[in-house]
Amino acid sequence: MDKSSTPSRVQQQIERHAAILAIVAEARKVSLAALAKQLGVSQETIRRDVRDLEKQGRVAKAHGLVTTMEAGMEPGFQLRLRHQEVAKRRLAKALAQRVRQNDSLVFGTGSTIYYAAKALRTHNGLFVVTNSVEIARLFTAHPRARVMLAGGELLSGEGVALGSEAIAYISQFSVEWSVLSVDGIGADGTLSIGPHAHADYLRALLKRGRRVALLVTVDKFGQRGLVEIGTLRDVSLLIVSAELPPEFAKLCHAACDEVIVADG
Repeated sequence: MDKSSTPSRVQQQIERHAAILAIVAEARKVSLAALAKQLGVSQETIRRDVRDLEKQGRVAKAHGLVTTMEAGMEPGFQLRLRHQEVAKRRLAKALAQRVRQNDSLVFGTGSTIYYAAKALRTHNGLFVVTNSVEIARLFTAHPRARVMLAGGELLSGEGVALGSEAIAYISQFSVEWSVLSVDGIGADGTLSIGPHAHADYLRALLKRGRRVALLVTVDKFGQRGLVEIGTLRDVSLLIVSAELPPEFAKLCHAACDEVIVADG
């Protein structure tokens, strides 16, 4: 056989990389085992290929699953989007059912709020205030909303502007909805977050909306982050991913105007 007609190892690798990207783009999530089976190679070979593609920022791998990387999105943020994705999408859908066409909103930060914004893209006439490059990009890609993007220093790895400039910017707006998520809700109703850098921005955000929507997965109850930003009494609409333990259900119904369980 003419050796020149046999693909080199490098050529084979390039072809596998292209095939992996095509499979992942179509399936959105695929296991290493499934990739190995489809391509007829060992899982160790697939692991090496995926590792190479991760370094290039073209895929992400978590819990044995390979997922796509959205163009321009920070890899760390992309991974957070995959954590409890189904629950976060349910929270977002529940919010979208409550927000009306032509409403005004200011968005908090984090993966849950990204999904909330994504679920609202098809609403007409929204007035959106955000400090997130990713959220702004969502709405400008589907130009049905007017988008106001806060300035300031961008936080590395997250694509959000924080600090006095961002706070001063959002403080000029009075909107219908402030939309946020938190890392912990204490037994006393305290709302807390982990990243200290976000605290002042979220405290300011709580004051901008006539109504405050808090979206949280149920595992956040009983947790406490490093920094307190408010209490459940600041919240108008609480959307949770599953039924709450009795002690927290009583607390939430007493503190918030409305509680929605987005479990289906």
